[in-house]
Amino acid sequence: MSDVSVVVDRGLLIVRTPYGMREGAKATGARWDGRRKAWTLPATSSSAAAVDRELRGLLAERGAHVDAEYRALLAQAAHAVGAQAAKTRDDLPDIPTVKTSAWLHQRQAFHFAKDLPAALLDMHMGTGKTLTALGLVGHKASARTFVLAPKRIITSRVWSRGIEAHLDDPPVVLELGDGSTKKRAQALQEALNLQRITGRPLFVVVNYDAAWRPGLAEVLLGGEPTALIFDELHRIKAHDGKASGFAYELSKLPTVRSRLGLTGTLMPHGPLDLFAQLRALDAGVFGLSWHRFRLRYTVPDFFGGVKAYQNLDELQAKLAPLAYRATKDVLDLPPLMHEPVRVQLGAKAVAAYRALEDELYALLDEGEVTVENALTRLLRLQQVTSGHVMTDSGELVQVDTAKRDALKDLLGDLDEPVVVFCIYREDVRTIRAVVEELGRTSSELTGSEDTLEAWQRGETDVLVANIRAGGLGVDMTRARVAVYYSQTFSLGDYAQSLDRVHRPGQDQPVVYYHLIAESTRKLRGGGERPAELVDGRVYRALREKKKVVEAVLEGRREGGEEGGA
Repeated sequence: MSDVSVVVDRGLLIVRTPYGMREGAKATGARWDGRRKAWTLPATSSSAAAVDRELRGLLAERGAHVDAEYRALLAQAAHAVGAQAAKTRDDLPDIPTVKTSAWLHQRQAFHFAKDLPAALLDMHMGTGKTLTALGLVGHKASARTFVLAPKRIITSRVWSRGIEAHLDDPPVVLELGDGSTKKRAQALQEALNLQRITGRPLFVVVNYDAAWRPGLAEVLLGGEPTALIFDELHRIKAHDGKASGFAYELSKLPTVRSRLGLTGTLMPHGPLDLFAQLRALDAGVFGLSWHRFRLRYTVPDFFGGVKAYQNLDELQAKLAPLAYRATKDVLDLPPLMHEPVRVQLGAKAVAAYRALEDELYALLDEGEVTVENALTRLLRLQQVTSGHVMTDSGELVQVDTAKRDALKDLLGDLDEPVVVFCIYREDVRTIRAVVEELGRTSSELTGSEDTLEAWQRGETDVLVANIRAGGLGVDMTRARVAVYYSQTFSLGDYAQSLDRVHRPGQDQPVVYYHLIAESTRKLRGGGERPAELVDGRVYRALREKKKVVEAVLEGRREGGEEGGA
């Protein structure tokens, strides 16, 4: 019987070699397991390829015993090499599993990744990676897909809205964005129990910061996921972070057959960011030793920092088989995009909002408030959606941080110049505080301060602009991304603010993010649905180029508060 073998056991690749052959085993990235008296690696196609590359001669010479699962992993590795051709083809058919026609780079990404057990879509913001991912969800038809994502992705209902819009045969969607960890764990367990009875595919979305918490973590780990999606994968770049460690624990479950990473900023701080992300996607690419990875790809300085990077060609070669990249350069059309970011107001803010709304509509019905003079009261409603209520004494009191939290989350993913528009002085203070918390710098363009030129010269990162002050004659083309924290009721002011970023001199596609506060409304048969507030009505009126105040008030009469923007 041969003293050399390679087998798969419970998610691990078990490699046994004579002691004198240990250097070859180490070169695969394997760890020594004293209990098994063997070398172990995660059972992935990349691990199998590494074993084959480093030990092929020894395996053949010793007549090694290799099992069928190892051979299957080798076949997957060979297929991954062949999939590279899709990255450059321009004759690929449309994505067959979605209702929406895809751009060329989306088709390339889909056909590249569709049959890979692990894939990374490094696609810049606005290039449509969610549509591509949904095409892959439809193609793989996994019984239980778990998505880890930033919380704003869940509160904006990005996945449920996308599934509704693009998939003909949608799975059951469970978005665990609200409630205590215990309640989320209970909801997940009930959904898993039902899925095992009905057999209908289940699609679960949970935020990174909640997934690893005691109670919920155990249900996720015991949920037997068959597919994992890591949305904004760079959020787990910290190799010693709890979210990163939990992502790897999920990834190595033997039930997982498919892993997909989505990001637009793969290496926000440099190549070392890759280790933890790839550990969750395919731990065979760089192995499990942070120390070994760091020594291989950096030259440390005297203080333990990074003096220089090295072996980057090798790093890129290891990454390439499972990565598709689309930069903003692919976005010839459309030249600008609008992305609503929906945030959920807390109970205290909703109560304050409803009280003000009831007062407004009572006065409106009695004829004491008209379309012409309703603006002041509507501005008070909008102020609540930004998190503040004005007391009878004229003092502003904070009642909610939903928009503040959403902005912090969004800016954390935007490693580039940004303009943030708003209308209230308190919003300006809030935005600048968020920027400071993120360790970034800001300039201001309002009625009380003008440091625009410092931002234009590149001395600061974020420009906080009052929509009216950031109007006619102002050039903001240094940024290609703008965020509307709060919105004007003036269609003219809004149009001018759009033109400050998307104007002659702008050579990049532009994305506008609109923070839109929502509440929830209970349905008669049980459950809840989003309920539109003033933010959504203003956004829709501006996009449809209607008279804003009139459209907002008419929206209420037509039952607009029951719908979505």
